[in-house]
Amino acid sequence: MRKPAKVAAPDAAVYVYGVARGVVDAPVRPPRGVPGAGPAKALPAGAGLFLVAAEVPAEDYASGAIERGLRDLDWVSRCALGHEAVVEFFSRRATLAPAKLFTVFDSAERAAMDVQLRRPALLRVLRRIEGRDEWGIRVRVGRLPAPAGRRPAPSTGTAFLRHKQAARHAVRDALREARAKTSALLRRLGDAADATVEREPPAGPAGASLLLDAVFLVPRARAGAFRALADAESRACRREGLSFDLTGPWPPYHFSGARR
Repeated sequence: MRKPAKVAAPDAAVYVYGVARGVVDAPVRPPRGVPGAGPAKALPAGAGLFLVAAEVPAEDYASGAIERGLRDLDWVSRCALGHEAVVEFFSRRATLAPAKLFTVFDSAERAAMDVQLRRPALLRVLRRIEGRDEWGIRVRVGRLPAPAGRRPAPSTGTAFLRHKQAARHAVRDALREARAKTSALLRRLGDAADATVEREPPAGPAGASLLLDAVFLVPRARAGAFRALADAESRACRREGLSFDLTGPWPPYHFSGARR
């Protein structure tokens, strides 16, 4: 097994952006990456695999420092954007399984050892995502119907309560119908992809209006057909008063064990 290049000084750690196969040397330098990081490099990790990694200050990326840093949303945002930029850069040049944000080792040797321990699983992931990208779909409630008829004056208590009940029933029925249509939409888009992951809605009002939050693993050769289908579904959703957001292509985070 070839030993990985030495990238970490005694006061440095190794930040891992992902594990790649078939890395192609780029004519331009990679993006800067996470705050304080050195240049991202492809380091041999054995069996044709490479660590996409960079040297970072150990004092800034030790577990305690990261835990404290998580309270600084600006720092976390800069880390996430830097991580994403490097992953996207290398994903255009190789098959890359992105690592989770803040994947840090105290040396390149330790990082390569981790790759070797997980080599069978990593090879399966890399075969699964090769030549594929991740696309995201979010469908939200747009407008909900109001019950027909004039709203009664508050002084007519019985009529007012009936009106409120009719409003609740109208919203309930509209949501039920919208969820049924969204389930059918998910099946149609899923049939056009190699794999699908449906994400849980967030808590609070933002999640209450979210009917679908899903990601799809799509071969690049079929990306045009997938996007055309998504555009058609988007038009149908808008006619039903639903909002439809398509994002991508992204590196396949949800299909490689990593999460953004």
